[in-house]
Amino acid sequence: MSLRSSHVDSLARNQASERCAAALLRSLVTRSLVTRSLALVALVALVSSVAAQSTPAPTAPGQQQPAAPQLPDFDPFKTKPDNAPKVTANSEGDIRIQVPAGEVVTLGQVGCKVAVVGKRVYNVETGNEISQLDDDYQQHGSSARILSQLGTYFVAEAEYSAGGYKLLVWNTATGKLAVRIPLPSSASSLTTLTFSRDKYLILATRDSFAAEVWDCEAGKVAKELPLPYQNKWDDRKLFFSPDGRYFAAIGDEGVVVCNTATSKIVASMQSPVVAAVAAASKRPVPLSALQNNIQAKLNNRFTFGGLETLAFSPDGKELAGFTTYPEPRLLVWDEKGKITADAILTSVPRHGLRETILWLPGNMGWLINGCMVERQSKLTLLSVRRGIGSDLALQPLDENRWIGKFGKGESAVETVRIPWELLYRTLAAMKNDSDAYIAPNTSTSLIVEFAGLRGDAGEAQTKVQEAINRRLAQFKMKLEGGQQTAFRIRLAERAGDRLPIFERQSRFDFFGVNTGRTAVEAEGEVVVEFLAAGVNQPLYREVMHVTSSRSFSEEVNDATLRKSMLDNLAYRIASLDLPYYIPKSDDLIALPAVIE
Repeated sequence: MSLRSSHVDSLARNQASERCAAALLRSLVTRSLVTRSLALVALVALVSSVAAQSTPAPTAPGQQQPAAPQLPDFDPFKTKPDNAPKVTANSEGDIRIQVPAGEVVTLGQVGCKVAVVGKRVYNVETGNEISQLDDDYQQHGSSARILSQLGTYFVAEAEYSAGGYKLLVWNTATGKLAVRIPLPSSASSLTTLTFSRDKYLILATRDSFAAEVWDCEAGKVAKELPLPYQNKWDDRKLFFSPDGRYFAAIGDEGVVVCNTATSKIVASMQSPVVAAVAAASKRPVPLSALQNNIQAKLNNRFTFGGLETLAFSPDGKELAGFTTYPEPRLLVWDEKGKITADAILTSVPRHGLRETILWLPGNMGWLINGCMVERQSKLTLLSVRRGIGSDLALQPLDENRWIGKFGKGESAVETVRIPWELLYRTLAAMKNDSDAYIAPNTSTSLIVEFAGLRGDAGEAQTKVQEAINRRLAQFKMKLEGGQQTAFRIRLAERAGDRLPIFERQSRFDFFGVNTGRTAVEAEGEVVVEFLAAGVNQPLYREVMHVTSSRSFSEEVNDATLRKSMLDNLAYRIASLDLPYYIPKSDDLIALPAVIE
C-alpha cells in the first residue's frame, strides 16, 4: 500500500519545511579555532533561542520527562534559523565555479583535470572554461555519467529518442562528440561503466558473461573481456587498477582480482570473520562448530553481496571495499588477498546504489560517501555536509585540497583546504586522554523531551535511545545517568496532510488502485543537542524534519504511520555527524570536523 498526495502545494510545503530545518546549521564549538585555516570549513557554534535559557542538568536515560506544556520556548515549528557567523580562511588561489539551478556536476577521480557542469567543461586547477558539449544528455534520472581518469573523455546517457538508447562520449578538450555507443536498453541495465588507462571505456550488464571494451580514440570496440562470474545473478561490477593491468570483480561468493589481458583469477580476497560484525552493545551467543560454519558462509555471502564499490590503492598493491552489511563497514586486502583492515563505520552514511570509496593521495586514508576515514585509527576525521537526496560531487585534487559542492545551498563548485596538521594534532590529543567534554571510552547521559505526542512516549524513547546507542557503540561510549554531559533530543509531533490510500495489486504496480480511504501523515520536528554542565549553549546542534513513509507492506493506520515516522527518526539520528570528541582546549578541534 502507499500514500500519495494529490496536492502540489503539499509537496512544496514539505520541501519548504525541509529547507527551513536544513537552514539551522550546526557545528562543533571551536571558539577562536574557526579563524584558522579551513577554507569553507565552517565549524560554527550556534546559539539557539532554546539554549539561551539556562541549560538544564543532564538526566539519566528514561528519567521522567516534564509534560509538554512545561517545555520552555520549545516550538520547532516557529523556530527561526540562527544568524551563525561563518569564518573562512584566505581563499587566494582557490576556485569557485557557479552552478546554475537545475544543472548537474560531474567530477572525476584523483588526478582528473576537468569538471563538467551542465554542458560546460572546466579546468579544475584554474577554474577556466575549456569547452562546451555539442549535444544534450540526461542530467537527471540517470547515473550514467563518468569522466575518464585524466578527464580526456566524458560519458553520459543520451536523451531517449526514436533512435533508441545510447551512451555519448565527448572529447572534453573540444566539446565534440567522439563516440555513440548503442545500448540494448536504458543505462540503468549497466552494472559496470568505468574507464581504464584514460581511453578505454568498459561496459557490462547484469546478465552478460563478457564486458565490452571501447577504444574512445578509435571509436570502436577494442575487445570483449571475459568475466569470472559463474552465477548469472551476480552484478558484474568491475574495478580496474590504476595501470589497467588488473581488475577486481564482486560476486556473492567473494571478491577476486583478475589479470586484464587473460581474465584469469590471480588472487581471491580473504573472507571477513563473523566476530567483526558483532554489535558492540550485544553479547555474542555461543554457537556449535556447524552453526559457526553455516553462519560464516551466510555472513560472507551477505557481506560480499552488500559490496557496492571497490578501489585499488594508487600503487595498485591494495584493494579497499565498502559494504553496507550488516552495518557500514570498511574492508582492505593486500595484493595476496589477505585482509589488513576490517572496521565498522557507523558514522559513514549509506547511499544505496551510489556508494563511493576513494583512496586519498599519499594513502592517508579513504574518502567514503563524503567521509574522510583516517588510515591508522579508522576514525572519521572529516565529513562533508550536503542536502538531503543530492548527489555527492567531490574530488581530492591533491593531499591538501578537495573540490566539490559543499553545504546545503550547493550553488557552486569550489575548493577547500584540509588542515591535516590540526586534525592529526587533535587525534593525538584524544589518544593521550586530554581534557574533553566527550571522548571515546567515556559515558554521557541522554535527555529525551516530547511535545504534542500522538502516541506512546515509551516507543519514541526506545527508538531514540537505541539509535544513539548504535551511533556511540563504534567509539565505545555508553549512556549513563548522572553525567556532566548529555545528548538532548526534543521531538515535537504533529499531524501532516490527509492523503488517499492506494493499494498495489502486485510488486510491479507503481500507481496502485485508490481504495477510497484516507490517512493522516505523521510528522515531527527534531532538535538534537549536546550539552555540558557549566556551558550555557549547546556544543552541538542539529534540527531535522521527519515524516512517515509513503509505502507500506502492512495495514495503513495511525499506528503504522507513526511507527514509520519513528523509524525514519532513528535512521536520521544514526546518520548524523554526532561528535565523538569535543576538546576543552581552544588549540584543538572537535571531531569529526564538518565541511559546510
